[in-house]
Amino acid sequence: MWRKLLILVLTATALASAQTALTEETAQLPVSTPTAGTLVQARAVQRYNKLRRGRDEQIAIFPVMATANCATCLKNPRTLHLNSLELNPVAGFTVRYGDGKNFDVKRDPYSSMTKGGNVFLLKLKADKNMPLGDYTITGKLKFFDVENRAAGLQEVAVAIPITVVDHNAEVAKDAWNYDRLPDGESFGDKVGKAVEIALLIPLVPFLFIFGLIECGSPFCED
Repeated sequence: MWRKLLILVLTATALASAQTALTEETAQLPVSTPTAGTLVQARAVQRYNKLRRGRDEQIAIFPVMATANCATCLKNPRTLHLNSLELNPVAGFTVRYGDGKNFDVKRDPYSSMTKGGNVFLLKLKADKNMPLGDYTITGKLKFFDVENRAAGLQEVAVAIPITVVDHNAEVAKDAWNYDRLPDGESFGDKVGKAVEIALLIPLVPFLFIFGLIECGSPFCED
């Protein structure tokens, strides 16, 4: 009994230490602005081309960067890991963050894996008495490029152009590829497994201890 208890304590301690180290490493990363040569920018894709008063508009926000062969061809690579999104409040607009299925005004933004990649999803609503016209919602997006770890957390400006129209006005649906992936098919699941493996690496020394306690040898046989 005491052996199993000791093993549980050692395992829990190692996991806590690994998670703490990972959190502290991310929190201590410097925040920088990408250089002009990287051509990283924030893209906001709206589900419809205009926002009707009193109705919701779903929006996906994510960083994009130039491809190697085309400085004007921007894509959302897997190497850019989203960190945070901050939007400046604008009178008359309500923002709800979510995962593509559930949205809540009290929820902090977090990234979701969709068919089009890892993005921040939100729903924007204009007050029913909102004056018609063009608006711009601004903010900042922070991300981490795993291929450029020396840069730390990078920050780009966000600008979402919004055209508010009447409640019953006709709107057109834009190209949309940001529906949430079905459970079990998400690329994020694979990333999660990779993170779990990374967290288990520090436990390797304790596996030898387990073997010594349980079997009298670092390597137990069935």
